[in-house]
Amino acid sequence: MKKSVIFCFLTAIFAIAMTSCKEDEPISVMGEDAIPTVTNDGSISVKAATFTVSTIAGNSTAGLTDGTGSAARFNRPWGLAIDAAGNIYVADNWNGRIRKVTSAGVVSTIAESAGPFNSPFNVVTDTEGNIYFTEWGAHRIRKITPAGVVSTIAGSGTEGFADGAGTAAQFNLPTGIAIDAEGNLYVSDSGNNRIRKITPTGVVSTIAGSGTAGFVDGTGTAAQFNSPGEIVIDAAGNLCLTDNHSIRKVTPAGVVTTFAGNGTAGYADGTGSAARFNGLSGKAIDAAGNFYAADMENNRIRKVTPTGVVTTIAGGAEGFADGVGSAARFFRPSGIVIDAGGDLYVADRLNHRIRKIVIEDDDVEIVPFVQIVITRWNNTLTVINNPANNGGYTFVSYKWFRNGTQFATGQSWSAGENGERINASDRFYVEAVTNNGRTVRSTESPADLKN
Repeated sequence: MKKSVIFCFLTAIFAIAMTSCKEDEPISVMGEDAIPTVTNDGSISVKAATFTVSTIAGNSTAGLTDGTGSAARFNRPWGLAIDAAGNIYVADNWNGRIRKVTSAGVVSTIAESAGPFNSPFNVVTDTEGNIYFTEWGAHRIRKITPAGVVSTIAGSGTEGFADGAGTAAQFNLPTGIAIDAEGNLYVSDSGNNRIRKITPTGVVSTIAGSGTAGFVDGTGTAAQFNSPGEIVIDAAGNLCLTDNHSIRKVTPAGVVTTFAGNGTAGYADGTGSAARFNGLSGKAIDAAGNFYAADMENNRIRKVTPTGVVTTIAGGAEGFADGVGSAARFFRPSGIVIDAGGDLYVADRLNHRIRKIVIEDDDVEIVPFVQIVITRWNNTLTVINNPANNGGYTFVSYKWFRNGTQFATGQSWSAGENGERINASDRFYVEAVTNNGRTVRSTESPADLKN
């Protein structure tokens, strides 16, 4: 992720000046009789990211050809993984192969002599360079070592449902796959509508899902899924997965909740259940906890913040075009991964290409109305949340800091209500999260306030 060379320090100036006012001349502020001390306009900068889409490998012609950039051929690539060196691994679905794309766009085929596989769907790598993938059409989980040795770590090869060890276990059209720090694999068993776990020794168990297709939050087998898809693990160890036009979350204890979407297909940005997706795929989480999904039937790439705010970062009508944001075009995008720099890679399935999205932060100045007042009985610090003054943004959460330490949340804070005083030596700033998931910060200013 690239940041602007000139970084405007997100200023919302707390220019605090005392105004004398007799106690019998109250002015109503925030619904209280108050003596105004500050009503100031300040500038605040929001880092509004741009999302530039390019093509790193493949072209519109389906095929199986190794090569560099547009000379390479894929046939409906689906899942992606990335290793520590920045190499991309592709489940080249209709070719039945696992492909590798270097950072220079050089495409090769992994374990070519062992293929073709039966509809490889998704792929993940571990720290030792092993590749694991779901073999959707053969109902198995496979492994490829760095030496190219292919083995089956779980699944009998026959469609069914059974927990057990290795090939005694059964799956039904496994799709998503993720790996944790201990080497446990997690699999979306889409035909069985369950989430399965495979230990490093190959023991398979079920952690969530009743087996009945549905859309129900709950714990363990009380939850229901409907053809769950791609999985990624967040920093807290939760599984975040695509299911039934929604983003679902499974905690390590097996508690299933819905984070965004409500099971209804459609297209809408919004927060939580107000958002709409259609045929979700993809799986990537960045360092800030933002989830990225390929909204396949909507031909868009979507972003979901940790607070559940959903936005569209790229794409629109189906087609093919490199470009910025909504000017770019995809045709049934599927897998997504994120590299160490915060840029995204997308398997553009029906365009038979691997695309890259470079995220670049620009400083866009907006002017909010920030107000700090002292009421008659207490000191109150307030942010006025007015989109008309904030470049169209609204603030959805706040953190207040005094002398460098966070001490409060919320749009306003009252010293009197909390039994505190604001000292003349105190220095304050506020951080706010906008409705597009960006964090803004005011400058730090001395309070110079008295009760």
